Amino acid sequence: MSMNRLPEQVNTLSKRACVHTISHPRLFVKGKGCKAWDADGKEYIDWPCSLGANLLGHAYPSVVEAIKSQAEEGTLFSLEHPKVGELAELIHDTIPSMEAMRFLKTGSEACSAAVRIARDYTGRWPVIVCGYHGWHEWYNCTTPKNAGSVTQDVTSVKWGDFAGLKRLVDEKKPAAYMLEPYIYRDEDTCKKYLQQVRKLCSANDVVLIFDENVTGFRSRKITAQETVKVRPDLTCLGKAMANGVPMACVGGKKEIMDVLKADCFVSSTYGGELLGISAALATLKVLKEEPVYHHLEMMGQKLRVAFNNSATSFSRHDTTECIGQPQRTFFKFPTAEHKGAFWQYCVERGIFFGFAQFVTFSHDQTSVERTTATVREAMYALNKYWDRPQEMLKGPAPQETLRTIVLPEKKPKAAKEPEQPRGAEQKAAFDNAQEIRPDSPKRKRGRPKGSKNKK
Repeated sequence: MSMNRLPEQVNTLSKRACVHTISHPRLFVKGKGCKAWDADGKEYIDWPCSLGANLLGHAYPSVVEAIKSQAEEGTLFSLEHPKVGELAELIHDTIPSMEAMRFLKTGSEACSAAVRIARDYTGRWPVIVCGYHGWHEWYNCTTPKNAGSVTQDVTSVKWGDFAGLKRLVDEKKPAAYMLEPYIYRDEDTCKKYLQQVRKLCSANDVVLIFDENVTGFRSRKITAQETVKVRPDLTCLGKAMANGVPMACVGGKKEIMDVLKADCFVSSTYGGELLGISAALATLKVLKEEPVYHHLEMMGQKLRVAFNNSATSFSRHDTTECIGQPQRTFFKFPTAEHKGAFWQYCVERGIFFGFAQFVTFSHDQTSVERTTATVREAMYALNKYWDRPQEMLKGPAPQETLRTIVLPEKKPKAAKEPEQPRGAEQKAAFDNAQEIRPDSPKRKRGRPKGSKNKK
């Protein structure tokens, strides 16, 4: 089947051929549990699992049944459906910081909405970010692939760089600080840093936003914020929320979310679409009733230990390791050629690895044992080519995904006067709008109510 009418033959950049090896399949046509099949019928144990969207596994029975049942009753109506309220209550019960929320379809939408809400609530424009927050313009202007985006006052800071964050808060007086609570760090390190961040944001009237698109529903207590007991002002959810069905959410303190009752516009025809709502309800039901996290931790730990033991035995470089928490791990290699050669060996034997490993509730002992045996064989084979890994590769080394590429810091050009930022007009319009809104409800701007709460 031709994919040539799609730019780069994909809809999602992480699925491009250039970020895989020549041995990786180009298409998947079926998935069940932890396995996926390509267009030729070859079976693979799938570790990226839809970039983390499949938490329970492909075509998980209770989720499939919920979708089928709702499809027979209708998928979208001219008024809201009771299930929308049911899901909102369930999310609040699970994540108490989300006192009010709005449903969307993608994590990028949720992050974009959170920034808009924070800017309106505080009356300020700058935003500080840490992590990857999607393709929408407010964040995309900070990435290398930013042609066509309007420059905005958005500044990145490294995770854990508290001194750098404090300097930016003092300098920028931002509306919000959005970060991924953790990606590959341990809980204790995360808790200490996030506690510092919470205090800093509360003291400076900065809306703290947790982008839990990755950590949400994949953490020990469902979310990172509940695991480390640090509550943000706003939360963004997506990815695994509905086990592979498009579903996302932005929510937080009621006082902040109430800007949506006035002039802050976040609305989507498909926000209350019921296949996603039903799938999310079914997914959360499994998370409540089954030991999902325990299973993710156990299976992910087996993979991590097997990789690191193999690296110790056969790698000639001390940076070759599997890092991260068990439910989401990452393989580190000294070069892209080493990584590509390792991936190539595994995928040719039915073990599909990609940018990161997202273990699911369907990865069982048999699939993990088969994977770990192949990992050891691959590392042994790579050892023979360690000084010339490109000779083991059958094609070019895989390129990095956009998430891992950092935009280099631009140095000012002394010969020219500073250019007016492309986002200046938008900022001016925003600032003016704050002054001419006589019909807006009067509320204290700047300090999220209850933000002194350290929980």
